[in-house]
Amino acid sequence: YPVPSAICTVDGLTLGQIIPQDSHVTFDLDVSRRDVHAYLADALDAGLLPLTVTSLHLVVQQGGEFPTIYTKENVLVEFELADAAMLSLDVLVYDEPFTNPPDFDGDGTVGPADLAVLLAAWGRCDGCPEDLDGDGAVGPADLAILLAKWG
Repeated sequence: YPVPSAICTVDGLTLGQIIPQDSHVTFDLDVSRRDVHAYLADALDAGLLPLTVTSLHLVVQQGGEFPTIYTKENVLVEFELADAAMLSLDVLVYDEPFTNPPDFDGDGTVGPADLAVLLAAWGRCDGCPEDLDGDGAVGPADLAILLAKWG
């Protein structure tokens, strides 16, 4: 199954409630995951951070409604028959180290899969996340750091 990079919350709502129009929706990106961290790092280096917001719905045969989001170019918006969707972002970038850098697979613990990732990157490795001590290579010191965080 796909693992989301972020899950939204809406103040005052519980799981399963309908989100009212004009709600303030908060997304917390899981930047401790290696894939999310790499995506954000590449995007910020490029000066462009594309994000996609999607909504998941239960499939109901012969029924159910899906949200309709109109862009400003939609003909219904042009004739003022519908309002265009609006998205505003408040992006907070923290300059803090990751709480568990050896968790390369992002499952919340340091274990065998993370050890396999570190060993696969063994040797010269400028700037790679497996270089835990930042010396430009994956070696014994990085292995010691990973083992110290095991579990």
